[in-house]
Amino acid sequence: MVYSPPVLVVDVSINRSVEVNRCLRLRIGNDTCIYNLAGIVYFGRAHFTAAIIAPNNHFWYYDGLLNDGLMADHGLCDIIENIEKVNGRLACAAFYTLEHQ
Repeated sequence: MVYSPPVLVVDVSINRSVEVNRCLRLRIGNDTCIYNLAGIVYFGRAHFTAAIIAPNNHFWYYDGLLNDGLMADHGLCDIIENIEKVNGRLACAAFYTLEHQ
């Protein structure tokens, strides 16, 4: 029996030339599984921040030091030019969730 995990975390901090893909297609056993980008952790200036990509494709950014600790809607994920770098911080981990088929 082959198991497709519901969540994948990809370390993107090692190679700064890595592009964070919005979708991953992986062959697991005899199936092709689709994973959609659900979140990103960023690091820079000795501080971690995070973003969540909501099911409606909105990009919500969180920096506990700003906005009274509330997430900020940065608009549709598709219009963000460089998802690998936000507010001077570089992506260090990308979270993907399994698309239900």
